[in-house]
Amino acid sequence: MSYLVKATAIWRNARYVFNDPNNVIDLNSPKIDAFSPRNVWLLRQLVPGQNQVQYLITFAPSSEQIADANTIQGLWVEQDGQGVMIDCISIDNFNSILNSGGDLQRRYGAAPAFTSPTPTGYCITRSDDGSASAHQQVTFDYIGQYIGNVRLQSNLSGVSVYRVSAYAAPTPVGSDVIVEC
Repeated sequence: MSYLVKATAIWRNARYVFNDPNNVIDLNSPKIDAFSPRNVWLLRQLVPGQNQVQYLITFAPSSEQIADANTIQGLWVEQDGQGVMIDCISIDNFNSILNSGGDLQRRYGAAPAFTSPTPTGYCITRSDDGSASAHQQVTFDYIGQYIGNVRLQSNLSGVSVYRVSAYAAPTPVGSDVIVEC
């Protein structure tokens, strides 16, 4: 038996479509590809230094990403070779509806609002002379991981401390030490 099921798309054709008025799609049970459905998460993050939200699909989120209020969970379904993320409460609900008909139970109902993160101050400690070229090297090493400017906080005996603001802790480069400050 074949069932046509309506689903609300969250991510389709490499675009976030949850807020689009035409985001309801048809799924046909015999056309669903193998390994579908599977759990998927959409990470919504602010791009450092810009007022723009970046959307990334992941099938293996970290605990920190799952706990983030801006992460949306759904199901990844492939039909006719094309993948789509849909708003559905569980794989069991999806399989049950595709096997017997009915309506998918949605997790959200409406797109969760994006919550702007609060920047935190981080201190980067590294061995350098605190010169303009050393300062420039720090900005290059951490480009895309901070917002605003990198400030030299101190330089003593060849050890510099730079202060940055970021939405998440920057990833240390080399032997740098990064702490919240």
